[in-house]
Amino acid sequence: MNPIRIAHILPFPNIGGTELATLRLADALAMAGYESILFCPSGSTQLRQLFHDHSFVTSCYDQVEPSYHNPGPYLRATHFLVHELRRHQVRIVHCSDVLAAHYAALAGRLSGAFVMSHVRCQSCDISKRDQSFLYPVQRFVFVSRQTRDTFAMRKRALRGDVLYDGITLPAISTSIASRDEARRHYGIAPDAIVVGMACRVHPCKDFETLIVAAKKIVDSFPRCSFLIAGDHQKEPAHREHYGRLAALINQAGLCKHFIFAGFEQDMNRFYSAIDTFVLSSHSEGFPLVLLEAMSYAKPVVATDVGGVSEAIVHNHSGLLVPHASPEKLAESLLLLIRNPEEARRLSETARLQVEQKFSEQQFFQRVKTLYSSLSRQLNLMGESPACIST
Repeated sequence: MNPIRIAHILPFPNIGGTELATLRLADALAMAGYESILFCPSGSTQLRQLFHDHSFVTSCYDQVEPSYHNPGPYLRATHFLVHELRRHQVRIVHCSDVLAAHYAALAGRLSGAFVMSHVRCQSCDISKRDQSFLYPVQRFVFVSRQTRDTFAMRKRALRGDVLYDGITLPAISTSIASRDEARRHYGIAPDAIVVGMACRVHPCKDFETLIVAAKKIVDSFPRCSFLIAGDHQKEPAHREHYGRLAALINQAGLCKHFIFAGFEQDMNRFYSAIDTFVLSSHSEGFPLVLLEAMSYAKPVVATDVGGVSEAIVHNHSGLLVPHASPEKLAESLLLLIRNPEEARRLSETARLQVEQKFSEQQFFQRVKTLYSSLSRQLNLMGESPACIST
């Protein structure tokens, strides 16, 4: 008996949090007995290779903005995607983000599949026009309660599900040599105090507040460095924003204290190099990078926005600070720098919290429960679609 086939629609051509979260979801579904095919935007060679490396079949689709004034291109792209979904006998379409649902939800419904969409960011302000392109979505899946509670389409949100992400807990290495080696890679002195932040260089990440806070910290601890892991060169929007941030860093006299490492494939190396993790954001859904830092037993300081407080218990598994408050951000980071025992306490509790609430095994159970319920609802159990053609 062949498994039920699910198509995951990816919204972006690059590899980031949404793409890695979709990979984890596909892995969990495979363990639960489902079959996945990943639909990537046309031209996203690196992204397709990522899924091929994990033994998943991929296809591609053209991203055409829905339009009422000039619907032809969108309808042609929709027609092609309908054909591909039917050819692969897809029964469930899972859009990996609201943007993917804008492109592909109609095609999913026209193909006869059940259409779901993840909501990964705060989406409290969606125009009526844009909401109309989401009407084909039959169920929304939210990464946090806060994301669900603030979703613009309130009636749809009430019928949705909250699916917390999970993470594989790494083995913790206490080797000084590995830390020093990681720091040499980034050009950081072995005895430096290192604050790390892992995210793409984008306006939604509040680097401006971090820069002001960094100035206050460096005034007290001149050996402090700020290591940023995330793309700042490949995407035009990232390059443009990085240029503005570089000017601010130069004005603050912090050029020697900020290291932008770019997209980091070896996150073990990044976490080996840092002492404390920080996430300064304007908005978040449920940032997996916080769980990742906590799983490496790093003390974390994060802006209290979106679903962050559902990942961190303040003063128990991390420190929460108000949005856009460089004074409070600097104060919390200085507290950890000055009090190694407090930093150690928070880091140990953080890892334990991930182990108890956000482990890979718990994520698997949540995914299995959600999809089993959906399959029973749709009466799909026991279907036997043909094998995927690569």
